[in-house]
Amino acid sequence: MTIKNIFSPEYPTSFDDIGSDIRVGIMLMEDKEYYFLLGKNTDGKYSIPVTSNILEYGVPVYGKCDSGNSLCDLIGSIEETYGVSTGEDVIEDLKELLENIEANHKGNASALDTAQYALKLFQDYCTYGHGDLFTNPQRDPKYNKQCLIVLPLLAEILNGLKEKGKEYNFKNCMKLFNRMKASQKSIAAFANDIMFYNNNKYPRATYGNADLTINDYPSTDYAGITRIFDNPWIDNYDGEDDRSIGDLFLADSFDDLVSFFVNKYLTNGLHFYLCPNCYRYFAFTSDTKTKYCTRPILVANKANDIGKTCREVGRLRNRTRKIFGIDANKLYQQNYAKAFYRKNKGEISEDAFAVWGTAARKQRDLCLEGAISYQDLEEWFDKNRLVD
Repeated sequence: MTIKNIFSPEYPTSFDDIGSDIRVGIMLMEDKEYYFLLGKNTDGKYSIPVTSNILEYGVPVYGKCDSGNSLCDLIGSIEETYGVSTGEDVIEDLKELLENIEANHKGNASALDTAQYALKLFQDYCTYGHGDLFTNPQRDPKYNKQCLIVLPLLAEILNGLKEKGKEYNFKNCMKLFNRMKASQKSIAAFANDIMFYNNNKYPRATYGNADLTINDYPSTDYAGITRIFDNPWIDNYDGEDDRSIGDLFLADSFDDLVSFFVNKYLTNGLHFYLCPNCYRYFAFTSDTKTKYCTRPILVANKANDIGKTCREVGRLRNRTRKIFGIDANKLYQQNYAKAFYRKNKGEISEDAFAVWGTAARKQRDLCLEGAISYQDLEEWFDKNRLVD
């Protein structure tokens, strides 16, 4: 399947351009989640024309991610990880974004100016500019916060600005924000107790037997609209200009969107793994062997990792471990044996040997993990030989 870039990121020049009753639309195709923001046209239908690169009654925000990523991105990394947002970070960043939009609205900006400003800021929460979808070299990837499930906030802002103009007061927006914040706990519990493969091999059965009056898991009941939709960005495998048709789900609310995902993850037989690189959950099928997610690395201790995905870096480090693992252990054992021999002869003290041994094991483990090279390990042993 190939991805078409038929869309130019242009902002609406009037509220008539975005239609009415704007909603988040979701398409689940293969192992991807596609997001759209759509408004009703004059016939009362949600539509994207397939012949134009400008959305008619479709707000210019979209994105895609692998299954499970958008829901799990809201709870963030479950461990403090350099360059990766925790759940608290996600909420703090989102709160700051909403405050900036509201401040803009309270200033001299018109309602349309605020709408355009909101659209610009929320694009940072889409997978815009990453991978093979909707590339834009002008955007700096470090600002890509990748949390598509927050897009109902943008729909609320646009609907409010269209309906009330400068009188829009953001109260409903903040209620929705607080609901998202409160939902982190139940989504995290669902991810860990029900979906995490290490804890549970049978998610659907476990969820079905759970007492939801005791366990705070999201519901599987959703009430939004589902209809056949023509995804304008996907070609068929034969390369012809035929778009891929599938079900489009238009959520009634944020909770409806969460319930939709929970329902589909369970019925489609998915599990979650915890990525050992970024410590965020991601979805996989039971016959999948990968242990790493496909999220891009935007900030890293190693500059060469930036721009790669967790999966790419993980595979590289696995190869490094296989290539250098035997040699690294052999080098460590040789140097350890020499130091141990000198300690037994009384040439170095027990304390000095213990301190050196701890540091040597740490350097060996770093080499095995791929954090340092075999040559780095050699240099460390050369520079840290125990003296009399």
